[in-house]
Amino acid sequence: MTDTQSWKNLLTTTVVLELAAALSGIVMVLFVFGHLGGNLLLFAGPEQFNAYAAHLQALGPLLSVLRMVMVASLLLHVTMTVWLKLRGMGARASRYAVTARRGNRGIGTRTMIYTGLLVLCFVLLHVYDFTCADKTGVRSMVHGQGLGLYGVVFNSFSDPVHAALYVLAVWAVGLHFSHLLASLWVTLGVLADSATSGADVTARAVGALVALGFTSIPLYVLLKAHNLF
Repeated sequence: MTDTQSWKNLLTTTVVLELAAALSGIVMVLFVFGHLGGNLLLFAGPEQFNAYAAHLQALGPLLSVLRMVMVASLLLHVTMTVWLKLRGMGARASRYAVTARRGNRGIGTRTMIYTGLLVLCFVLLHVYDFTCADKTGVRSMVHGQGLGLYGVVFNSFSDPVHAALYVLAVWAVGLHFSHLLASLWVTLGVLADSATSGADVTARAVGALVALGFTSIPLYVLLKAHNLF
């Protein structure tokens, strides 16, 4: 066996694939927490929310680098998990980290491949819908006043259909997020087997809180836009 073949075999082992999925998953976890924290500033009003957006834009090239790292991590994570899923379907021996251990397989684990692909599609549409939107045009106008990115988000979530689709998508994010957290500490060997049960419950709770946090934003806008509070 040549050195090239040895490296190829090493890089395609289940352990390496799981590790790549876990490390790229860590980047996604940090992004989700940071993104949620920034989005919740919408409750503080246009000035604070737009100031947050302006601060991000002021990062200049660093923001572009951070975005590229995020996109690369997302694509790597999806590629690795799909690869592992296909290998598992063929051999029934190589599984994604959390499914390899003993214990009950939660819904986050069973639907991991589907929620992961849904999250990928959602992120791409989300970037197109908000990041690439004209923040000074018609979509930013609320009651005749230009409100920048706040106005774009407000007008988007004022549409009940748009808000409902967003809520469904973020619950898929929360579900996948719970599985991601549960698999991380198993793949990285952070916890002993005896501690995984409690850790899984924590992961599900955190995933639900993340989904609730994101859900609160379109619900708040929808209620406010239609003068329901």
